[in-house]
This record gives sequence, structure tokens and C-alpha cells, in this order.
Amino acid sequence: MIRRLFIIATLITMAFVTACSSGGTEGSGAQESPSGSPSGSPSGKSANERNYITIGMAVPPQSLSPINYTHFSVERISSIMFQPLVDLDEDTQQFVPMLADSIETADNQKFVVKLNANAKWTDGKPVTADDLIFTIQLLGNPDVVQSVGSVLSIVEGFQNNGRLPSAEGDLTGVKKVDDYTVEFKTKKPTDLDMFKEKIGKSIKALPKHILESVDPKTLHQHPFMQEPNVSNGPFKLAVKQAQYLEFDANKDYFKGTPKLDKLFF
Repeated sequence: MIRRLFIIATLITMAFVTACSSGGTEGSGAQESPSGSPSGSPSGKSANERNYITIGMAVPPQSLSPINYTHFSVERISSIMFQPLVDLDEDTQQFVPMLADSIETADNQKFVVKLNANAKWTDGKPVTADDLIFTIQLLGNPDVVQSVGSVLSIVEGFQNNGRLPSAEGDLTGVKKVDDYTVEFKTKKPTDLDMFKEKIGKSIKALPKHILESVDPKTLHQHPFMQEPNVSNGPFKLAVKQAQYLEFDANKDYFKGTPKLDKLFF
């Protein structure tokens, strides 16, 4: 994920610029943080043991919503907090499991998504099929402000704009099989890689237990969408200020504790 940030920064958009690297010693680029302490100095570690990366942003994000990207940088940053089902390995050009252990199909029209049963939200609750279906229902809701749901246009029951016919519309093309398995049915036969590209890479599950009582019409204004305090990725938000973001490693990340202690933007 960190590698992707650098590749995108230097080769494509220049939205990010590397400012300092991990394993810093005195003079390595550590800067004074808004709290007044040297940035990149996790508690209990000396300056020589710092393990962090600082990345400059051309456009500081106003929101960190994983479903409503106001700028390309938000999509990149949200990906370190909220895992997509799969991601594309830049070296092999193959899709690799992220939140989903697997996505399989026997007929190129019904796609079975099996979530990683070890995945947890940072508040300790498991990430389940209910979270994924809740998120898809939100994305399809015409009242929800979002920018990623158009990919659902290939799924049965969704209109060509990726929305459901109404806010209470049934998910005829999405059903829960068990606590960690969801089946999608597309409108017509679809290549497996195309499904992974559209649905697998784009959909990031939201925590149902945190957001289910929020009015969909005002979801984009909810504090969670500005500063998510429950996530499932390798890093979790620690500090958000107008020109500064700080992330701590999620030591309970289901794919293993990150090697970096912190990320700064």
C-alpha cells in the first residue's frame, strides 16, 4: 500500500511527494508535530528507533470518507484505513485478496465473495457480511451522497447509474450466504477480472454497528465520514487537522502488524 502511494505520487498524479522515510535518526526529516512533540516518535521509542513515513499532500483532504472521494488523495488515504475486497498487485498485474479471501464464480454471473474471517474493526468487532451488505445498500440509496456506487450498475437490481430504484429498494442481486459470505448476481455474464476491478477494488465496507442509525440523507455530514474512528485497515486515524494527518499502525490488523509505526501526511 505504501509502495502504491509512492508510485502514484511520482509517476501519475504528483498528488503526493515523499518528505521523509522510515528508521529516522537526528536530521532525517522528523518535524515538529502540531502537538509540540517530534513527529514520528512513537511512545517508548528513541529517535534512532523511529519507524515512520511522512508524505506531503498537494490538496489536504476535507473529508476522509471511504465512499465519497472529494479528491484522488482521499481515495488513496482511505485505502489504508478501509480495505477493498481485492487489490491489484502492480508487479504481477494480478488481483490479490484484501478484505475478501476469495471471489469465485462458476458461471460468470453469480459471484461468491468470502470475507477473511479474521478481519476486525479497530473497536474489536468482526467485519462480516452484514457490514458489506449494509455498505452496498447505502451506495445504492438515492439519498446518499457518494462517488463510488456507479460500479454497482453491473449488479442485478441496480439502475444504470448504480443506484437502487428507491431508498428502500431490495438488493435482489446481493444476498447473504453466511456471516462471511456474500453472493452477487450480475445483470449479464461478466468476466471475473472485470467483477474484481469494478466491485472488488471499489467497495470498502463500512461498520454497520456504527452507522446503521444515521440518516442516509445526512451521512456525508456525519463526524465519522470526516474523521473515521473505527476502521479495518493497516493504519488507523490518530490526528486530523486542516493541514496535517497522523495515522497509527493497527497492531490488530488481520494481515499482520504493519512494519511502520506511523504515517504522516
